[in-house]
Amino acid sequence: MYEEIPDDIKLRNSVRRYKPTEVPIDKILTILDAARIAPSWENDQPVRYVVVNEPRVLKQITSVETVTMGNAWLKSAPCVIVGVADPSKSGVREGIPYYLVDFGASMENLMLAASSLGLGTCWIGAFNEVRVKSILSIPDELRVVALTPLGYPDYPRILTPDESYSKKVSRRISLKDFSFFNEWKNPV
Repeated sequence: MYEEIPDDIKLRNSVRRYKPTEVPIDKILTILDAARIAPSWENDQPVRYVVVNEPRVLKQITSVETVTMGNAWLKSAPCVIVGVADPSKSGVREGIPYYLVDFGASMENLMLAASSLGLGTCWIGAFNEVRVKSILSIPDELRVVALTPLGYPDYPRILTPDESYSKKVSRRISLKDFSFFNEWKNPV
């Protein structure tokens, strides 16, 4: 089964070490365009992104006051993309705020596009939203949902698709525990 999974999906992983090499604007725009075309609730498109690549702003966004000590490695990234969503531009069904679902679809497109261009990302959820909004002048009614560094991975070698996927599989629940046919009691 895994042989059928596209290599770009197999290669996407969480990168926590980056080369200082600047990410070309054309690659950033391609990644943002991939995020832009993701599906959303009634196509209301509640997701927006702020690209942070100016050193002064990058220093503020990657400070321990903003992203916690556990994400101090973020300072190595030459670029951080801040994901924002407008809750008023999406629905709520049975208590589920769908702007978060819309954001997840968009962010996954962004991360897969980055991976396909040889760039690394890492979904960051531990940050001070009030501080991020202040630094980037994001309006109060919007929500900062996640951050991701963007850059060239700084590892001794890049894994092949099969190595990367095998590593992920060893840490994931089995397909039969993950999915079912027709009812919960009937695993794949």
